Amino acid sequence: MGGKDKYHIVQPSNSVLIYAIAREDRMLQASNARRLLSFVETGERWGVSTFTIRRLVDRNLITTVNIGARRFIPISEVERVEMEGVGKARARKSQVAV
Repeated sequence: MGGKDKYHIVQPSNSVLIYAIAREDRMLQASNARRLLSFVETGERWGVSTFTIRRLVDRNLITTVNIGARRFIPISEVERVEMEGVGKARARKSQVAV
């Protein structure tokens, strides 16, 4: 070895760098995709119907994200609603005994 370093730094080629960047981009897209829930997924998580989710969105009580023709609810918005709640509960109709 004669006093030389055991290790040396090798510069990656451009094709290796492009592959690494593309792979990282795909991984980032996959992780971001799971940060959005469909109306069905949100309804299942909360135990309510899809119509209820749509009604909350139409009343601007829940923020959505459009991707193409589809709308999704960010997981941060779902967690916000779970912590803070949304809207007011309706008064239940009292049952009249005959």
